[in-house]
Amino acid sequence: MKPLPVIQPPPPKGPASGPLATADMITDPEQSAALKTLIVRALSAVYDPEIPVNIYELGLIYDIIVDASSRVGIRMSLTAPLVLRRSFCQGR
Repeated sequence: MKPLPVIQPPPPKGPASGPLATADMITDPEQSAALKTLIVRALSAVYDPEIPVNIYELGLIYDIIVDASSRVGIRMSLTAPLVLRRSFCQGR
């Protein structure tokens, strides 16, 4: 029997191993209190494509940062390393 070659997708491009885009953000308590409910509601509407659970309840969101200028940073994990929208999320 002839062995089949192993075909692997190319490694993801982009700043996957670079510094966090949220590393310089400092949470403003007032802005965070004002916006966190809305942010959690929006994240709860985003469902994992493989299972019918939203990404907030699934525990993929580690931290929500809202700075003094209302800029929002979300530290999260992905369910798989090659998620199709990974590059889109990293650029936002």
